[in-house]
Amino acid sequence: MQTAGLNFRETSLGKFRYETVMNGRIEIYRYELEDQVVSLAHDVLLGLSSPRKYLLPKYFYDTEGSVLFDRITRTREYYPTRVEKKLLRSVVNEILSATGEIGSLVELGSGTSEKTRIFLDVLLRRNSDLRYVPIDVCGIVEQSAGELVRTYPGLAVSGIVAEYESGLQVLPYIGEKPKLLIFLGSSIGNLDDYGRSALLTAVNDALNPGDYVLIGFDLIKDRKVLHAAYNDSAGITKAFNLNLLKRINRELGGEFDTDKFRHSAFYNEEESRIEMHLVSKTDQTVPVDSLKRNFHFSTGESIHTENSYKFSDQMISQLVASTGFAHIETWKDPDRYFALTLMRSR
Repeated sequence: MQTAGLNFRETSLGKFRYETVMNGRIEIYRYELEDQVVSLAHDVLLGLSSPRKYLLPKYFYDTEGSVLFDRITRTREYYPTRVEKKLLRSVVNEILSATGEIGSLVELGSGTSEKTRIFLDVLLRRNSDLRYVPIDVCGIVEQSAGELVRTYPGLAVSGIVAEYESGLQVLPYIGEKPKLLIFLGSSIGNLDDYGRSALLTAVNDALNPGDYVLIGFDLIKDRKVLHAAYNDSAGITKAFNLNLLKRINRELGGEFDTDKFRHSAFYNEEESRIEMHLVSKTDQTVPVDSLKRNFHFSTGESIHTENSYKFSDQMISQLVASTGFAHIETWKDPDRYFALTLMRSR
């Protein structure tokens, strides 16, 4: 397999280190910060010093958090993964008929790449030279890539371990063949209006005219369904949320007692979003050694950890139009729980 020729190239956001694994069948582009802990420390200090405390949801996805999220997707209450998979299977041929020939399948937030297989099963029958390009902040990219090349012997994988915006800068080096970029699981809903527009603008800039983007949108629905999805009876979402504090303990020398915080998730109808919080059960002061700071929490005070926006047709249309894409088609499941929107870069 030929590499894309990017060895140690500076970009406007930093540097990428290139390596091959599994006898050259997989190539990995790893975004290199001088000290990755510095970014976490900076963001934790900023968030916990804020009058309304918060932590950025991107820090959910260390190795342990990624495993927990995969378990969440398998709970009976968490409908998005189940509904999206069923919808994808029913319309994948329509999607790929609309895109025409695809040389590279790019995925933002690839995780375990489970839903990716729905595309690979079809695409590899049409193009034996297909390249799969997963972009994910977590090292799970390497694990999932290894599983995929064992399952699909002809598949070439160029994994990018980076945050989305920096990872997108590698795409011009991957090749000129037509690309389909997929962003599934309604991960777009973790971003606010500005964040969604900024990310999709960056996606459009990284693609060639005529490349395609498919995005999964979780639609507005009954609040009881939404509440159950983020408060599963097995407590896995609770563990996922609390893992943020455990990560601060592990990586920054924090002394959070997770038994003194409770998981809270609710639907904010005015903002059209699920909010997740960690709420202090008592008055407490928590030291974080590497920050040389103590953080005080009053009883009932929360740390806002995530938003998950739910979309209307109008919200989707406005987002597509504002970021310079041409809307091709939108597919929905029969219950109108979930939508897949295909658009073309121009």
